Amino acid sequence: LTNYFLNTIVTALHAPEWETLFQRIGEDAMFHLVTETCLFFPLPNGCFCQMTGEPIVYTAPPLKFSLGGLRSGTSCESGKRKRTAKTTEGEPPAKRSKTSASSSSKRMHSSDAQERYTAH
Repeated sequence: LTNYFLNTIVTALHAPEWETLFQRIGEDAMFHLVTETCLFFPLPNGCFCQMTGEPIVYTAPPLKFSLGGLRSGTSCESGKRKRTAKTTEGEPPAKRSKTSASSSSKRMHSSDAQERYTAH
């Protein structure tokens, strides 16, 4: 590769690791790798930069690897997760317990109403 203009991708391909790979797999395999696949290299910030291949933004992810695709617990028709009640051996799901503040508040209101009713 000859780098006539400033190009970080070509500069990255001049790294010694790529030369080692080229020597190990040969010219034909290296040509195929660079022209027919998508190659990414890591950036210092933890992201990856696409070096070769069709831009990934133009490709659809494979169904089994897509972020919103089918996973265990999803319906094939809608792609949405099925909700199931977590029960143990036929027992209904436990109800949410009332907090002490809300139950004492209700008791206080009902006792106030009862006092008003009996006072009149």
